[in-house]
Amino acid sequence: MELHRIAVLVDGSPESQRAVAWCADHLGPTDEVVAVAGLSNVGELVLAVPPSNLRMWRKDIRRSLHGPWTKRLADRGIPHRERLLEMAPWRALQKVGDEIDADALVVGVSNHHGLTALLDPRGASHVLHKAHRPVLVVPSP
Repeated sequence: MELHRIAVLVDGSPESQRAVAWCADHLGPTDEVVAVAGLSNVGELVLAVPPSNLRMWRKDIRRSLHGPWTKRLADRGIPHRERLLEMAPWRALQKVGDEIDADALVVGVSNHHGLTALLDPRGASHVLHKAHRPVLVVPSP
């Protein structure tokens, strides 16, 4: 299977940086990557924390999407663009994957077990179980 159009889940975590690195190392200048971030305040509601300034979060995430989170792609000359959607990250990845008719969705995962794995803030396990297209999982080293 050839991969030329990829949607990759990014959030600045070491796991997502490994996913971006995989894209940078395995794709070329004729391919396309869409770096996807999801912004959801559901966690705040669940944890009963007062909602914070989403406008500030949006601004910070957009700055990171156009900068450090996708720098490796830019450094390698991989054509890419960024998308920030206000929904759970795993849903955002699926939505963008469908919109661009992605050849695969790329997610980074950690080797954590127990409670850390259950919390899964990016929803990598949701992507694996609910995706309509191939999912490439980049594990921890």
